[in-house]
Amino acid sequence: MFGKRRTRIAAGLAAVGLAAGLLVGCGPAAESGGDEDQHHAVTFGLDRGPYSMDPYRAALGGAFMAYLDPVYDTLIRMEPDGSFTPGLAEEWEYVSPREFRMTLREGVTFHGSGTPVDAAAVKANLDRLTDVVGPMTSELAPDYASSEVVDDRTVVVHLSAPNPDLERIFSQVLGMMVDPAAFEDPDALALAPVGAGPYVLDEGRTVPDDTYVYTKVDGYWDDEAFPFDELTLRVYTDRNAMLSALESGVATVGYGAPDNVAAAEGFGLAVASLPVNVMTLVLTDRERPESPLSEQKLRQAINYAIDREAILETVYRGEGVTTNQLFLEGPATGFDPDLEDVFEYDPARARTLVEEAGFADGVTITTGIPIAARDTVLAEAIASYLADVGITLEIVALPPGTYGVEGWKPYSSITGSFAPQGAFADTKLIAKPTSSGFNAHGSQDDTVDALWLEGAEAETVEERQAAFSELSAHLQDLAWFVPIVRLNAIALYDADKVGNVVLPPGISTPRVRGWTIPEQ
Repeated sequence: MFGKRRTRIAAGLAAVGLAAGLLVGCGPAAESGGDEDQHHAVTFGLDRGPYSMDPYRAALGGAFMAYLDPVYDTLIRMEPDGSFTPGLAEEWEYVSPREFRMTLREGVTFHGSGTPVDAAAVKANLDRLTDVVGPMTSELAPDYASSEVVDDRTVVVHLSAPNPDLERIFSQVLGMMVDPAAFEDPDALALAPVGAGPYVLDEGRTVPDDTYVYTKVDGYWDDEAFPFDELTLRVYTDRNAMLSALESGVATVGYGAPDNVAAAEGFGLAVASLPVNVMTLVLTDRERPESPLSEQKLRQAINYAIDREAILETVYRGEGVTTNQLFLEGPATGFDPDLEDVFEYDPARARTLVEEAGFADGVTITTGIPIAARDTVLAEAIASYLADVGITLEIVALPPGTYGVEGWKPYSSITGSFAPQGAFADTKLIAKPTSSGFNAHGSQDDTVDALWLEGAEAETVEERQAAFSELSAHLQDLAWFVPIVRLNAIALYDADKVGNVVLPPGISTPRVRGWTIPEQ
């Protein structure tokens, strides 16, 4: 792979995701090895509050899923190596490319009401895709036709078009099962989760956007995977305060940043890092004829104008790897190593393309930054390189929570991160007309559509990868995006107090299942 790779796996942390938005710690210290009645509590801190407690209105990755995972079980589970194991569904299979059958676990009920998590409840959840629009619903809603209740434990999902990604989708927010009774008051559900997971939210001790306290339920079917009696999620927006909490022992696991890894190691904290999320410039206004970015040569010029290696070293202290493409590495993901040297830094070529696009006298575009505290430095670095080739980039910090089509549509581009999941899902999100801000103006390309469908309908992994690799090359040629760095996940933790903190593929914070209390 082209670019610089630095991977650090330290002291028992298996990491396969991004930690640019997590903090885990211990409030009351989690002691072990003694009295079996010892109360074990852990504090899990994050850099922001939840987007919504309703899974279908929640965002994927970052801090957002962390607030949902304690309360909601998923139909299928994703393991750190990317494989899938039983959750609420014990067995599943594609009966055909348009039928997905699941056999549910017996005896699981929703908190409070005692309603069984049966086929009817699963159908009620999935049927919401027809009337609820959220940040991730576009992953399945366009393909969802109906769900069929075969018996109490068997449900068949019928699709209107092939979707080879249901295992992953059902391991994340769209696979989190909500008590159907909560659908009657969606406003309440947005604030208070009602699921069948290992914990319940203690609303009396919860302070919105600051502290969220979860207590363990009795009789959970996978009790050993959740040894902590109490889980507290706290919001730490300042990375220095976060590191201080880790140093003092108030927190035991936390998110790191490229510029504080050395300090964390000096404090004796364990460090894990691995490149996952792509820091990118998304050229959103690429569809309207009056937009400068409707010119393909200008979009390509932007890709040639940026020194990715320099940005990796200066902005991110080498914590990651440069990249030319958005797709993940892995089988049938569409990643192609041969594409990693397509847009090598070439300012002379960039200037020529700017002129050929019709902007010899210069051109101005805007970029919005949804997470200004994190990504302003990146935007400023990009702006300096674009200025050298005759492109002025005006930077606008967006209000917190500004996501989606309406929030991103007013700007020529967006500077931020993209969490790739695989070519099928990613293309639907970023390159097909959906409700996603990554394609705010509804760009459509016949070749993209044809290659995407070819990959979706492929019968073998090899055929799917071939189609998606060709799709990745075509997206590069279109230059709708400017991938720059696949940023390292960075997790910092005290391995004496909590173990097996895992960041799964495509998710930027650890999921609480499987954490352990180390023996003393």
